[in-house]
Amino acid sequence: MPINKVRDGKAVIGTMLRALRNPAIVPMAANAGLDFLFVDSEHGAYSLNQVADLALAARSHGLGLFVRVPELSRAWVSGVLDNGASGVMVPMIETVEQARLLAGWAKFPPLGERGLSALGPHTNYQMPSDLSGHMAEHNDRTLSIAQIETVRGSEASGAIAAVAGIDALLVGPHD
Repeated sequence: MPINKVRDGKAVIGTMLRALRNPAIVPMAANAGLDFLFVDSEHGAYSLNQVADLALAARSHGLGLFVRVPELSRAWVSGVLDNGASGVMVPMIETVEQARLLAGWAKFPPLGERGLSALGPHTNYQMPSDLSGHMAEHNDRTLSIAQIETVRGSEASGAIAAVAGIDALLVGPHD
């Protein structure tokens, strides 16, 4: 998984999808040597169902699948993660409070307040034998990314980055 490679100091390569919704893109990406796909549900036309199909395919090919959701909401943040995504990015994060909501919905206790759905794509449909260990492992390998796109967000970026459970900031390249 790309998260482990990054932690080992290695580079990872991926691409963002905005229009290709066929899960066949996943083995093509794996065969091309990519480490991850980034699905754009903010500007692209991806439903939660399509994200779930892509995430299942990505997991079976050892690829990371990150999703930019359309908004800061519990349903989107927890939904893409419960359906197998490796990480979630929320656009237009401008405040520490917004970053705390993102981290809280993306991370399990004690770091966050994500609800536990123990049987699903994110567990490969197997009941974890150690639920607290499962939650800690997922907290460690699930990325919460705050996208900074405004002057207000830029001014608060240091404080946003310091929020427990925020793993990365991405500055919008066109903002």
